[in-house]
Amino acid sequence: MAASLSAAFDSALRDVNAAADVHCPPAAPRLIPGSSSTLARQLQRGAPPGIYVSASTVWMDDLEERGLLVPDSRRSLLRNRLLLVESRAPNKSPEQNPAELSAAGFRELIRARLSHATDRLCTGDPEHVPLGIYARQALERSGIWTEIRDRVLPAADARRNVWYLEQNACTIGVVYQTDLRGADRRKLRSLGRIPENLHDPIVYEIALVRGAPPRARALYDFFVVLPPPARAVFQSHGFVVFQ
Repeated sequence: MAASLSAAFDSALRDVNAAADVHCPPAAPRLIPGSSSTLARQLQRGAPPGIYVSASTVWMDDLEERGLLVPDSRRSLLRNRLLLVESRAPNKSPEQNPAELSAAGFRELIRARLSHATDRLCTGDPEHVPLGIYARQALERSGIWTEIRDRVLPAADARRNVWYLEQNACTIGVVYQTDLRGADRRKLRSLGRIPENLHDPIVYEIALVRGAPPRARALYDFFVVLPPPARAVFQSHGFVVFQ
């Protein structure tokens, strides 16, 4: 049985499995992390069915329209936020609590951090990776996208995006709030949370893929119910859990 998971969700799930007070279903799935778009395309091409967790309702819609999901199995699980981060200089201290940015503050921080011709902004590929799509929406709605679009370094998924920033491939980046949990905090520093009204809601959905084996239902039911210990693990990663 396979579990196709958004990269950010995969990291939290591994901590759920490792928690002593969380009792996951005994039939452990083969975890397949990656961009929601890449995973959706793999399922379209016949990848092993199981469960699918997506950071984008667009790709979930696509699979549903193709008849690849078990009817009425879509459920909203978690929400996330976007952060503007910078590759930290050694003399800068880490942030304690990321501030809430205004649209104008977000725009001006980007202009200030991209003041040199070699400065770049890292995020997911805005053509298909959910992180990049949300980031592009925020950049467009704040009025700076056309100004900096040629300076965006697109990553194949959220995890690769963080790696680029840790390697100083970019001056600044747009990441998920949950990405900082697994990042090297000596190398990344949050500049603030991006206003939620600048992009579509970041909602993680789960669904059963048509043809999934019966034991996939146990794992699916676990996520839909999400016992309190597992809920606490996801919250510690920065997710907001749907009630």
